[in-house]
Order: sequence, then C-alpha cells, then structure tokens
Amino acid sequence: MNALEDPPETTTTTPGPITNLVSGILDDAKLLAQQQLAMFKSELREDFQKSIRASQLGGASVVFTTVGVIGLVSAVVYLLHEQFQLPMWASWGIIGLAFTGLGLALAFACNGLIKSFNPVPDKTLAALKDNFKWTHKK
Repeated sequence: MNALEDPPETTTTTPGPITNLVSGILDDAKLLAQQQLAMFKSELREDFQKSIRASQLGGASVVFTTVGVIGLVSAVVYLLHEQFQLPMWASWGIIGLAFTGLGLALAFACNGLIKSFNPVPDKTLAALKDNFKWTHKK
C-alpha cells in the first residue's frame, strides 16, 4: 500500500438506541434476579438458624423439665397417699389423669402453632411478585 492510497474503509457498527435499551433491560433484570436470589438465601439462612437455636433450647428444656416433673409427680403421689389415706394405685391414677389432661391440652396448642407456621419466605416472594407484575400484563 502506498502512502497516496486511501486506507481501506472499516465499518464499525455501533449499537442502536433500541439495542442499548434492550441490553440495559436485560442487565437490570439479571441484576434484580441475582438480588432476589441473594435475599431469598439470606432469609432462608436466618430462619434456619432460628429454628436450630429453638430446637436446641427446646430439647434442653424437655430434658430438665422431664427430670423435674418425675420428681414432683412422685412427691404428689406420696402426698395423696399419706394425707388422704388413698391406696397407692389410686394416687398414681389421679396424677396420671391430671398429666394426661395437661398433655392433651398442650398437644392441641402445639397443633395450632404448627398449623400457623409458614416456612415459605413471605417477604422475598412478595418482593418477587411486585418486581415481576409487568410480565403478566396483557
């Protein structure tokens, strides 16, 4: 190529405004999806850690309460036997009925609590619904 000749033309295509717009929308959607996923993971991790801690405390409370209740039950049975001259079997029967009633009441309370528990991360799902409402518009 000599110095007097024009250099070959190079055509560069710059993206048009529509291409830039679509690219920006896709990038924003990708970023939003990543943020939503991070929020979902964080909320699940937080709920899981709370559940683990509650289980640990609940397990320890069951052990200590069981030991304490066994001692108290024995004491009340002997109290009934000595104070009211009831046969030992009757004293145990009265205490057994009382604890069975208490156990059933607690079971019903537990059942109501379990039915009210929702393991789904509601905040994240509500945010996802709000962010993607426009995709379902006609």
